[in-house]
Amino acid sequence: MFLSLAVLGLLVSFPFITKAQTTSRSTTTVLSTGAEGADVAKVQQILIDKGLLILPPNITTGYYGNLTTDAVSKYQAQVNIPQTGVLDSATQTAIGVKVTATAATPVTPTYTPPTPTVLTPTPVYPTPTPADNGCSNGEIYSSTTGQACFPPGCTSFSGYSQTTGLACNGSQTSFPAGCTSNIGYSSTTGLACNGSQSSFPAGCTSFSGYSSTTGLACNGSVITPTPTPTSGHHNELVNFEWISTPFVASTFAGVESAKVYSTCPNDKVLLGGGYSLYNNPGSQLRVSMNGPVSNNMYGFAVNGPLDSITSGNIYITCADIMQENN
Repeated sequence: MFLSLAVLGLLVSFPFITKAQTTSRSTTTVLSTGAEGADVAKVQQILIDKGLLILPPNITTGYYGNLTTDAVSKYQAQVNIPQTGVLDSATQTAIGVKVTATAATPVTPTYTPPTPTVLTPTPVYPTPTPADNGCSNGEIYSSTTGQACFPPGCTSFSGYSQTTGLACNGSQTSFPAGCTSNIGYSSTTGLACNGSQSSFPAGCTSFSGYSSTTGLACNGSVITPTPTPTSGHHNELVNFEWISTPFVASTFAGVESAKVYSTCPNDKVLLGGGYSLYNNPGSQLRVSMNGPVSNNMYGFAVNGPLDSITSGNIYITCADIMQENN
């Protein structure tokens, strides 16, 4: 009887041993810098919707770079999670995204050492090539650093390139005719390469020579025109006065356009005038009118923003006319 019970106990416990099975288990996948794929794009869209992630123009989602790392750190700070920039389990639970992967059964690797072969080395001297920052083939992100690829001479998408002068946000693709940067003057038109000038002084077609209407030098310096005598009497210019008035940009804060005038004092006659304006590179400043307004007044109209002007002057030459009979 005792033997039968023992056998029965063995039969009862045996099935529990034979039915034991290995089940797959899942583990949370941590996303960090360098990760790619649909899960990264899903997290990026959530961060964009929350206003924590702003991607540069023409950049698609799906790559976990430094911008995404910073945005995740900002979100972790909002929900009181350690700011690691890594989308770990706690951060995935808080943001509502779960990235999982099935753990594979470990396999013990085997290694068979190869049979050594004696080779006679032939020296190869590679041709030196310029250093590649991973952005030489038009990549959006560097293939070597993972950083965003900025235009040459730029360290961000704002401002202007230190090597080409073009806007770093890609809005500018070429310079004015005769210019190779935003600095200096055009070799074909003589106008400023930063776009601050749209015309030459009255009576001038370049910055060389003298005005055909005022007699003033086209490069902004002032000379005195020789008066033309008339029969019976001649006019003589006396009491010359050169006046330079500073252009105070602070008085035009927020103003998009204005007309600026300078007048000869004491009823003197205007001989000529000009202006010089210096503005911030890239500002869209245009002078639409430039010349005498009356016998003793000179002016010009400028379209702004005027507060982009860093310095400038409007200058005129005045004189009295003394008439003498022959």
